[in-house]
Amino acid sequence: SKATVSVLYWERHTCVHVMKLNVVLIHNKKKVNAVIETTSTAACIMEAAERAFNIPAAKQKIVFKGKTLTARTRLEPLNLIVDAKIMVLGVPVADPFEGYSEKLEQLSKDYSAAGVDLTKLACIGEACQQALEALDGMDIPATETEQRQDRKNYIKAIQRIQEDADKTLADLRK
Repeated sequence: SKATVSVLYWERHTCVHVMKLNVVLIHNKKKVNAVIETTSTAACIMEAAERAFNIPAAKQKIVFKGKTLTARTRLEPLNLIVDAKIMVLGVPVADPFEGYSEKLEQLSKDYSAAGVDLTKLACIGEACQQALEALDGMDIPATETEQRQDRKNYIKAIQRIQEDADKTLADLRK
């Protein structure tokens, strides 16, 4: 819903009113809706922008009505309204796995097409090894569990192709 949502709750014998509000984050003409708590700070906008545009919060510049917001800027005094437009400036971090889906698909096609060609099978094994080394060389922080799982899945898939190619190659050499 695009309307505001008011939430009341008790904290230490005091009634606390929290408003959740839909805002529009804009980066390079791309618009993304985000729900924020108006009683929070601009840090929550930065977190939403990081998820939406893959720009690390520390590398962002957030602008609302010509004013640059810092992570500590309180949102309440800004009098945000439903669908308020917030500009996000910064350079997105490249996807470390960009192109790996295509590479995996190509390795699989090459293996299927290689048949009994020893040279092609050896080349596929080498290409798999190079891809595995590139994946192994990626420095992914332990906190990035989703990226670590993606890397693990790519490694397993490439290892299967490599094992199949190696087995076929060994069988043909017998």
